[in-house]
Amino acid sequence: MQVALSSYGGERLLRCGRCGAYVNPKFKLAGGGSQIVCNICGVATPVPLQEIGIGEQADRYELSRGTYEFMAPQILHGKEIKGNNYVFVIDCGKNAVNSGKPSN
Repeated sequence: MQVALSSYGGERLLRCGRCGAYVNPKFKLAGGGSQIVCNICGVATPVPLQEIGIGEQADRYELSRGTYEFMAPQILHGKEIKGNNYVFVIDCGKNAVNSGKPSN
């Protein structure tokens, strides 16, 4: 399966102003589309004027798909990475629990 490349990458990535979470299908729109409400920390962040109207979910992969790619902002290009970061994801959805995968 091909992963979609968002055309809204680079400096135009919408992120939560508090925790930095990237916009995703679980974000909510508020204020007539002038704010996004983070599904991680619950804080409302103003949407830049050029991005108002982001409600066209079918056109925005980050609002309609769980997996998508985007181009990193120029500020991150060539930046030295210090140390390792790890993210562990454990599927605890209904099907995984029913199959006995996440157990003590």
